[in-house]
Amino acid sequence: MRLTIPNFTKRVKLEIMPSGQKFFVLYNYNRTTKQNRYIRMGEFPFMPIDVAYNKAVSLSQYSSRSGKFPKKIKKVDEIWNEFLTYQKEVELKKYRTLRTYNFKYTKWIKPILGYKEIYKISEQDLKNLLTYNEKKLGELKQDQTTNYRVYIILKYLFAWAVKQDYITLNPLKNFNYQSEGFLKPDHRNVKHHAKLTNEDEIKNLIEKTCTDDIELELKVCILFGLETSLRNFNILNLSWDEINLQNKTIEIKKEKMKGLKKTERVREDFILPLSNSMVEILQNFKKYRSDNHVFKHIYDRKINTYLKKNFGVTLHGMRGTFKTKMTKLMAKHRVNKEFIEMYMYHSVSNNEIETAYLELSYNDHETQEILKILASYWDNYLLDLYDFKSKILKEIK
Repeated sequence: MRLTIPNFTKRVKLEIMPSGQKFFVLYNYNRTTKQNRYIRMGEFPFMPIDVAYNKAVSLSQYSSRSGKFPKKIKKVDEIWNEFLTYQKEVELKKYRTLRTYNFKYTKWIKPILGYKEIYKISEQDLKNLLTYNEKKLGELKQDQTTNYRVYIILKYLFAWAVKQDYITLNPLKNFNYQSEGFLKPDHRNVKHHAKLTNEDEIKNLIEKTCTDDIELELKVCILFGLETSLRNFNILNLSWDEINLQNKTIEIKKEKMKGLKKTERVREDFILPLSNSMVEILQNFKKYRSDNHVFKHIYDRKINTYLKKNFGVTLHGMRGTFKTKMTKLMAKHRVNKEFIEMYMYHSVSNNEIETAYLELSYNDHETQEILKILASYWDNYLLDLYDFKSKILKEIK
């Protein structure tokens, strides 16, 4: 039942539910579809009548600009989880991506826009948010790349909100991030992970890691990262099921490797040869492990704190060390750059033409033999700097 409110605009009525709850609703007639709609604005008496009036005016003004009313009046925070579900189930975003979205939303979006009704958010509101974040990042001496990623999340959110009829006008539709004076990251201004490229620095890392009074698991994890050039996530979540000591390979399903979930059908499982040194270390290390998790007690902060404090790098920086040194040493190991990219689970093709003519597979025997050459050469190079194998094996036994 909907009742007219005395001495009030006729378009706002009081809707009484069978449960006894009462809501302010705004009447709307769509001339195009010739349909009547009542938009629920808020519950009475928790929403004062003057607030209901102001909301009705705001919605009417929005309708005049956009041509129709939003489906429901929702605050950003009320639809955030629905947006994440869409990203997971329709856009097929991975868990790690969704976790990043949620972290950035919680820290950089929610405090300012989370409790604002989404249809009320204007382009100026978004400019103010990005300007505030830019200033805050500057004060914290953090990379402005974070602000650009916040902008990308907002683009996805508002485009989705239009599809869901939560808004009819996308405030970011004509917004140009760079033209508004914000810094868009590219290879010239992105702060990359620090890497060690000097032989003395690499030797110091290996030697100090082996001789420092730190737990054996941390030592093996660092050396494993340096030898294999795997990403943090894969190293720290590695299971013994993914290490084939008989075949001397690491075998990780493509679902666990970096890449968009929607591209999994065209990607391959990762198969990387292990050096003889790493196989021997892992064989002995495994004897004292009862858990299937290889590096169960090592986590990002723990390993990166040690590496940053002593060497100024992170675990991810090992990848840069491997790629830089192996590229410079190509004349000696005589392996083409495409296989260095495969070693790191990178795309080997830069364009569609190259993709059409070049076919390299992790399941191909010849490819695996070439990757073995890389693994062996890199292992010998590191051993020449410092005999970590003997040192670690002695400590294990």
